[in-house]
Amino acid sequence: MDPHSTEMGSDPQQESSDARVPANRGLESRRNARWKPAEQITFIAACEIAIAESHRHGRCFTKQGWERVVALFNSSSGHNWTKQQLRNHWDTMRSDHKCLRELLSCSEVEYDPPTGHIVASEEWWT
Repeated sequence: MDPHSTEMGSDPQQESSDARVPANRGLESRRNARWKPAEQITFIAACEIAIAESHRHGRCFTKQGWERVVALFNSSSGHNWTKQQLRNHWDTMRSDHKCLRELLSCSEVEYDPPTGHIVASEEWWT
Protein backbone atom coordinates (compact mmCIF):
# COMPACT_ATOMS: atom_id res chain seq x y z
CA MET A 1 0.00 0.00 0.00
CA ASP A 2 1.16 3.53 -0.73
CA PRO A 3 2.49 5.18 2.48
CA HIS A 4 0.68 8.42 1.56
CA SER A 5 -2.76 6.83 1.21
CA THR A 6 -5.28 6.36 3.98
CA GLU A 7 -6.51 2.83 4.60
CA MET A 8 -10.28 3.00 4.35
CA GLY A 9 -11.39 -0.58 3.76
CA SER A 10 -13.80 -1.21 0.90
CA ASP A 11 -14.36 2.15 -0.70
CA PRO A 12 -14.39 3.46 -4.27
CA GLN A 13 -11.14 5.35 -3.85
CA GLN A 14 -9.20 2.15 -3.18
CA GLU A 15 -11.11 -0.43 -5.23
CA SER A 16 -12.11 1.35 -8.39
CA SER A 17 -9.31 3.70 -9.28
CA ASP A 18 -5.61 4.04 -9.63
CA ALA A 19 -5.66 7.77 -10.49
CA ARG A 20 -4.06 9.95 -7.84
CA VAL A 21 -5.20 13.49 -7.24
CA PRO A 22 -2.89 15.90 -5.44
CA ALA A 23 -4.42 16.96 -2.16
CA ASN A 24 -4.91 20.56 -1.14
CA ARG A 25 -2.39 22.31 1.11
CA GLY A 26 -0.07 19.35 1.57
CA LEU A 27 -2.69 16.97 2.94
CA GLU A 28 -2.60 13.28 2.07
CA SER A 29 -3.24 12.24 -1.53
CA ARG A 30 -6.71 10.99 -2.45
CA ARG A 31 -7.99 8.78 -5.21
CA ASN A 32 -11.00 9.54 -7.37
CA ALA A 33 -13.55 6.78 -7.73
CA ARG A 34 -14.09 5.23 -11.12
CA TRP A 35 -17.48 3.62 -11.00
CA LYS A 36 -17.87 0.32 -12.77
CA PRO A 37 -20.99 -0.05 -14.96
CA ALA A 38 -22.51 -2.57 -12.53
CA GLU A 39 -21.99 -0.16 -9.61
CA GLN A 40 -23.60 2.64 -11.62
CA ILE A 41 -26.67 0.50 -12.37
CA THR A 42 -26.92 -0.59 -8.73
CA PHE A 43 -26.70 3.02 -7.55
CA ILE A 44 -29.36 4.21 -9.99
CA ALA A 45 -31.65 1.34 -8.96
CA ALA A 46 -31.20 2.24 -5.27
CA CYS A 47 -32.04 5.88 -6.05
CA GLU A 48 -35.12 4.86 -8.04
CA ILE A 49 -36.39 2.78 -5.11
CA ALA A 50 -35.86 5.64 -2.65
CA ILE A 51 -37.69 8.00 -5.03
CA ALA A 52 -40.58 5.53 -5.46
CA GLU A 53 -40.83 5.34 -1.66
CA SER A 54 -41.17 9.18 -1.54
CA HIS A 55 -37.85 9.79 0.21
CA ARG A 56 -37.25 13.06 -1.60
CA HIS A 57 -37.95 16.69 -0.92
CA GLY A 58 -37.84 18.53 -4.24
CA ARG A 59 -34.70 17.41 -6.08
CA CYS A 60 -32.90 16.22 -2.95
CA PHE A 61 -33.20 13.05 -0.92
CA THR A 62 -34.35 13.37 2.67
CA LYS A 63 -32.12 12.09 5.48
CA GLN A 64 -34.12 8.86 5.46
CA GLY A 65 -33.80 8.75 1.67
CA TRP A 66 -30.00 8.88 1.80
CA GLU A 67 -29.99 6.23 4.53
CA ARG A 68 -32.17 4.04 2.27
CA VAL A 69 -29.94 4.63 -0.79
CA VAL A 70 -26.80 3.80 1.20
CA ALA A 71 -28.36 0.63 2.66
CA LEU A 72 -29.71 -0.56 -0.70
CA PHE A 73 -26.50 0.19 -2.59
CA ASN A 74 -24.18 -1.39 -0.02
CA SER A 75 -26.31 -4.51 0.41
CA SER A 76 -26.57 -5.02 -3.36
CA SER A 77 -22.97 -4.16 -4.25
CA GLY A 78 -21.14 -5.68 -1.30
CA HIS A 79 -19.40 -2.35 -0.63
CA ASN A 80 -19.43 -0.29 2.54
CA TRP A 81 -19.47 3.16 1.01
CA THR A 82 -20.53 6.24 2.94
CA LYS A 83 -23.38 8.64 2.36
CA GLN A 84 -20.86 11.30 1.34
CA GLN A 85 -19.28 9.06 -1.30
CA LEU A 86 -22.69 8.25 -2.80
CA ARG A 87 -23.82 11.86 -2.55
CA ASN A 88 -20.70 13.00 -4.42
CA HIS A 89 -21.56 10.55 -7.17
CA TRP A 90 -25.18 11.77 -7.23
CA ASP A 91 -23.96 15.37 -7.62
CA THR A 92 -21.57 14.36 -10.42
CA MET A 93 -24.34 12.50 -12.23
CA ARG A 94 -26.67 15.51 -11.95
CA SER A 95 -23.99 17.81 -13.33
CA ASP A 96 -23.21 15.45 -16.22
CA HIS A 97 -26.91 15.11 -17.01
CA LYS A 98 -27.35 18.89 -17.03
CA CYS A 99 -24.44 19.29 -19.48
CA LEU A 100 -25.82 16.57 -21.75
CA ARG A 101 -29.32 18.06 -21.66
CA GLU A 102 -27.94 21.52 -22.57
CA LEU A 103 -25.87 20.07 -25.41
CA LEU A 104 -28.86 18.21 -26.83
CA SER A 105 -31.23 21.15 -26.53
CA CYS A 106 -29.06 23.69 -28.33
CA SER A 107 -27.47 21.68 -31.13
CA GLU A 108 -28.07 19.12 -33.82
CA VAL A 109 -26.61 16.46 -31.57
CA GLU A 110 -28.64 13.46 -30.43
CA TYR A 111 -28.15 10.79 -27.83
CA ASP A 112 -28.60 7.16 -28.93
CA PRO A 113 -29.81 5.23 -25.84
CA PRO A 114 -29.18 1.71 -27.19
CA THR A 115 -25.49 2.44 -27.84
CA GLY A 116 -24.96 5.20 -25.26
CA HIS A 117 -23.24 7.32 -27.91
CA ILE A 118 -23.60 10.91 -29.04
CA VAL A 119 -24.71 11.06 -32.67
CA ALA A 120 -24.13 14.05 -34.95
CA SER A 121 -23.57 14.74 -38.61
CA GLU A 122 -20.06 14.90 -40.07
CA GLU A 123 -20.60 18.64 -40.60
CA TRP A 124 -21.25 19.16 -36.92
CA TRP A 125 -18.09 17.32 -35.88
CA THR A 126 -15.94 19.40 -38.26
